[in-house]
Amino acid sequence: MLRKREIYGNFVLAHPIELTVADAVVELRNLTRSGSIESDEQIVPGAYFSWDSDEADIGVDIDSEPGSLFSVSAQVSGAPRWFSFNLRMGSGRFVAGEVVGIVLELEGDGLENLQFFVRTAIDGSTEDTYLTDSVPVLGNRSVATALHWVDPEDPIQRGEGFHTLVFLLPALDFSWKLTDIRVFVIEAPMGAVA
Repeated sequence: MLRKREIYGNFVLAHPIELTVADAVVELRNLTRSGSIESDEQIVPGAYFSWDSDEADIGVDIDSEPGSLFSVSAQVSGAPRWFSFNLRMGSGRFVAGEVVGIVLELEGDGLENLQFFVRTAIDGSTEDTYLTDSVPVLGNRSVATALHWVDPEDPIQRGEGFHTLVFLLPALDFSWKLTDIRVFVIEAPMGAVA
């Protein structure tokens, strides 16, 4: 499936989710905020932390810094059923055979690996596609990439939907500094299973 390509800064973007995430990154880069946040509180439109406040007591503090998107520190007490950072990918359709990629520039403490899934909402119901790769979180600033080949069985490719990238966070104290994020889609080769 060929898509219209658009120029965004120094990048050529073809998939609508690439543009949506790039817009959110610009908003995060322009963020000037520090202090505690609540579960499901929008840091910028479509970017928020979410956690289970029934089974755990979680405190999250963010700080925007020049040259990065934001730093976060989390204090976790209890056993939350979920704890995540969520980033809107927006509306779009994925095709079996495409590759979804996430590139992060970050550093952290108390995290070993970040795992992801994409939550897809279609016609009022949601399904999750767990991405194949995770990314290591090192104590020093590094760049890591997670790739996922879209399988014909993945919910992500069942139709035009609204997608959210979900970072699965551990139920323990941690901190990270997120310098940059890019999400990209490599089109399926001609003749790939659709």
